[in-house]
Amino acid sequence: MGNTFQFAWEVLLIENIQKIIAAYPFLLSFFKFVTFFGEAYLAMILVTFMYFSCHKKEAVNVGIDCMVAMIFNTMFKNVFKRMRPYFVNESIECLKPVEAGYDIYNVARQGYSFPSGHLTTLCSTITSLYMQFKNNTVLVIGSIIAVLVGISRFALGVHYPTDVIFGALLGIASVILAEFLMSKMDKRNYYLIVVIFSSLGIFFCRSDDYFSCLGLVYGIILANLFEEKYVNFDETMNFTRVLVRSLFGIAVFVLVSEGLKMIAPISFLEVDTVLSFMFRTFRYFIASFMTFGLYPMLFKYNIFRFKK
Repeated sequence: MGNTFQFAWEVLLIENIQKIIAAYPFLLSFFKFVTFFGEAYLAMILVTFMYFSCHKKEAVNVGIDCMVAMIFNTMFKNVFKRMRPYFVNESIECLKPVEAGYDIYNVARQGYSFPSGHLTTLCSTITSLYMQFKNNTVLVIGSIIAVLVGISRFALGVHYPTDVIFGALLGIASVILAEFLMSKMDKRNYYLIVVIFSSLGIFFCRSDDYFSCLGLVYGIILANLFEEKYVNFDETMNFTRVLVRSLFGIAVFVLVSEGLKMIAPISFLEVDTVLSFMFRTFRYFIASFMTFGLYPMLFKYNIFRFKK
């Protein structure tokens, strides 16, 4: 099912932190709240609001940077297949499952441990935002949040400290590499490189998150090329316009991705097969393309007109 490799100090650290949590229960609520900031969908919500305001170009860059980092993360997970701490240490408790509603020992649903997806997502987003805007405040506040999220991941028993450290480094390194390549080549060639390398995981990855990210990368890239050529909507800083555009955009994404999910039988979705993985990629590709490519065409109509 997976591999076990750990340092004694990691297990000891997690055990001691969980003893402190047991003595001071409010810490459990705190860590559950903090860990929320590492969720991938938060990064995508941020990208959506940026995209529909006056930071269209920067939003696309952040979105692709984040998804590429997550694809690398899932590739590492599928290569190392490190079991989560509570899988192999009876003294460590799972205080917040990765996938609620499933057996905490279901590897297919709870995923592998190394590296931490939360830290890769968060650190890639922070790094990309900093590189787009060169804002030190983003870097400082983001770093503080990243440290707290990192501690929460092993405090909750779902990661080792080394998962957290490598996840953070992977997120940072992925963005630096992506931004370097972007600065050295034509955008279309860069997108081609991203698609080719992102697709390599098809041959060995067997996890939902990889195929979700793959669909998002495909969708965002094609949507960006389509929007630039056929839509080119006006950017705005008007709060009402940004809010309406973004909320409707999020609704489009959710309705399309969940609507497509409903047409497939549960027995098909729950079984990890090549077809179910491809369908997952297709769902997220269509949802992201419609959200960032087709949906902005509506901005030309009166329903989305507001004073600038």
